[in-house]
Amino acid sequence: MDWKRPQDLAYPKMWGTFEGKRGRYWIQDLTCDYYEEVLQHMCKNFVKKSPICIYTNFSEDEESVNDYKEAWKRMLELKLSLICLTENADDNTTKFVGCNILGRRYKGEKRNVDEVYKGKASRISGRALDHIYQNCVDVYSVLDIDQYMSAFGLYVLPEYRGEGVGYHLLKTRRDVCLAVGMEASVTAFTTISGQKLAEKVGFKDLLEIPYKDLEKIDPLFRFPGIENGDTRTVRLMYNKYEVK
Repeated sequence: MDWKRPQDLAYPKMWGTFEGKRGRYWIQDLTCDYYEEVLQHMCKNFVKKSPICIYTNFSEDEESVNDYKEAWKRMLELKLSLICLTENADDNTTKFVGCNILGRRYKGEKRNVDEVYKGKASRISGRALDHIYQNCVDVYSVLDIDQYMSAFGLYVLPEYRGEGVGYHLLKTRRDVCLAVGMEASVTAFTTISGQKLAEKVGFKDLLEIPYKDLEKIDPLFRFPGIENGDTRTVRLMYNKYEVK
């Protein structure tokens, strides 16, 4: 189903500002002039942060990294994604500090994951996530919705963690959802840090699965060593909003 951002919604739009210990930050739509920089960070650094990537040696699998890159590109085209910026005090230029790549899923959607994930690592992580979204719980029935905002990557530069960037990116989803007529945001949070941030902005659990149990669902969903990491479960979480 084709979907486009409402024409009467300004683009790019500034969604909000906040103060951190290091200065002032603002969140706006992630526009094409930042695509390349954001994709470089996601391909190089994000894939070293998520447990489902770490324990599949994702960053060493060029085909899998490219699979994710192409998926991110498609999501960026929807003009829903958010970027957090600050001013570089040295030269007064704008500096990228974080992003949240957002998308849309809808009732009756047909997804061929075999066409999307062709690399060895992406087949494992991508299919595991897709299974959680599509097969473990009927999101549409439980939340009584026919579409929702999805996400595939919340990332903050290491030197800006602790500034509230991730929190405000997640919080801003509410404003974006309401502006485009979506009643809910649903995300599979794969890291303990992301799960804690989600709780702070009001996300609730639809489902929580220990990583070690994913292999019982499908032998493909195997993440050797993941039980030794900080994050023991993947949590499918939601925040539902009242659309006026």
